[in-house]
Amino acid sequence: MPPVQPDPIIRTRERSARPQIKVQHIVLAAVAPEDHDDVLRVAWVRAQTFGMRLVVCSVVTDESEVSLAYEGMVRRVRALIPNGVAPEIDVRVGDRAEQLLECAHARHTDLMVIGPATHREGILARFFSPSLPTALMRAATFPILVTRSSPPSGRIVAAVELGEPMKPVLKAAVEEMRRAGGRLHIVHCVAPLPAASAMEFPLPMPDADLVEAARAELERGVAAAGVAPCETKVEMGPAGQTILQVARDLSADLIVVGTHGRSGPARLLLGSIAEEVLRTAACNVMIVRAGATG
Repeated sequence: MPPVQPDPIIRTRERSARPQIKVQHIVLAAVAPEDHDDVLRVAWVRAQTFGMRLVVCSVVTDESEVSLAYEGMVRRVRALIPNGVAPEIDVRVGDRAEQLLECAHARHTDLMVIGPATHREGILARFFSPSLPTALMRAATFPILVTRSSPPSGRIVAAVELGEPMKPVLKAAVEEMRRAGGRLHIVHCVAPLPAASAMEFPLPMPDADLVEAARAELERGVAAAGVAPCETKVEMGPAGQTILQVARDLSADLIVVGTHGRSGPARLLLGSIAEEVLRTAACNVMIVRAGATG
C-alpha cells in the first residue's frame, strides 16, 4: 500500500510539540466562521504581493468545535487559494482577542487582517467591553487591517501627526500605494485654538498661520521620508471627523491612521482618533502603532 500523503495544509494543533520555527514575515488572517471571505482574500493578496507567509487563525469557544472549525477553514482556503499553496491553519480555543494576539506574537506577525466589528459600541462598551477590532488595535504592536466591502478607487488617505509619529504611518501607506498602484493623499488635521481672553499673553497664533506652519512642517516631513508621488493637505477641524470627511470626498478605499496605544482613564477622557475612524469609516482601515503613551 502506498504511504498516505499528508494534507498540504498544516494543522498547527497536531504538531504543537515540535520546535517552532521563527518566520520573520507573516500575514495573519483572523477568520471567524461567520466572517465574509474578503478577510481571507485580502490577506492572501497581501501575502503574495509582499512575499510573506500566510497564517490563518480561527478561534472557537469550546474544544469540541475545533475539528469542525478546522475542516470548514480547509474548505474555504482551498476554494479561494490556488492549488499548491499551503497556508498554515491554527484553530484555537478561548477568548478571541487573547488567542489572536498570542498567535500573532508567537509568529512575529507583520500584519493582521480582520473583519469589521459586528455590533456598535457605546461609550461605556468601548471602555469596558470593546469590540474585537478595538481590543486588538489597543494591544497590538503590529499593523492591523480592518476590511470592509467598498468599491476600489485606488485612493489611499494617510492621516498623520507631525514629527516622528508620522514615519510608521507613511511607511505603511507607501507600501500599500506601491502594492495597489494607487494615489496617496496625506492629510494632517489642526484643531482650532479657543479664543484668547483679554488678559492672555502672548496672543495665540491665528488659525491661518497655524495651518501654514503645519503645512510647511508636513511637507518637510514627507520630503524627508522620500514619499512621492502624493498630495498633501492640512485641514482645520476635529481630527476624526475631518479624516472621515476627506476619505468620503475622495471615495478612498483605504485609510491609514496611527494610534498611540493609550489605555485606562486617559483613553476614556481623551478618546482616540484611530478608534473613531475605525468605528465609522465606510472603507478599509489600517491601524499602525505610532508610539505609546500611558
